[in-house]
Amino acid sequence: MQYFDLMQMDPLEHFVYFVTGKAQEWATDKFNMHKSGVKPLTRESLRTEFLLSYGDAQRNTGMAARDRLHAQEHSMQSDESVPQYTQRFHEIIREAKDMSTSDKISWYIKGLVPALRGRCATDDEGKDWQDLDKLTLYAVGQEVRWKAAKEKAQLAAFNAQHTTPKAQNSSKTKRPPSNPAPQKQGDKSQGGMASFKKPRTDGKGDSKLAPNQCRICRAFKKPSETWSDHKAECIKNQRSALDKKMAHLARLENQMEE
Repeated sequence: MQYFDLMQMDPLEHFVYFVTGKAQEWATDKFNMHKSGVKPLTRESLRTEFLLSYGDAQRNTGMAARDRLHAQEHSMQSDESVPQYTQRFHEIIREAKDMSTSDKISWYIKGLVPALRGRCATDDEGKDWQDLDKLTLYAVGQEVRWKAAKEKAQLAAFNAQHTTPKAQNSSKTKRPPSNPAPQKQGDKSQGGMASFKKPRTDGKGDSKLAPNQCRICRAFKKPSETWSDHKAECIKNQRSALDKKMAHLARLENQMEE
């Protein structure tokens, strides 16, 4: 109808020219009855009858919104934050104005990632949620705590991987044999000078890394530094970065509690 208004055309006279096939046959019969006076049409009655016969079968926006929920279109993505998920969820349920609050809460919880779904199933007192807005705020706070726990676990794993106890180091120190084999003259592989092995941080075990590229930070070793110095600096930088992340998450968690 908006197109007819824009083109200054009367739909009761020109509608039949804009449809084809079965719809054109239907329109021809309707307009013949209209012109003969058997069944007069108006703009609104024409629009209503046409939509009943040839319109979108899913005309109820509320039902369409429910279908999207059943199809799990609202599910939270792995790279999505709770505020982003909440915004998408509200865009869907906005069309379902007759949906009850309990149904909205149920669909919201089902759409969360599994790690947050259990955390947000009830409030801190173990009671079912009655307010969707309070639930969304609670989910934001739980996401902060969840990510903080993940960062702590990563930091602990990093420390365990790159920190060796002194006792363990001393137990691994090789002792010279009690009866060393006689050294042949001119043999430089054994004797007073012990051979030094370069720490395996040069990426030799990874064919994708360059010979002077660190397998921990993927940076290139400076020509003036040894691998031992680079490894110590690398681990120090990694811990510093993780500490900053933990401090940032702790501040966010404190803000949520306030």
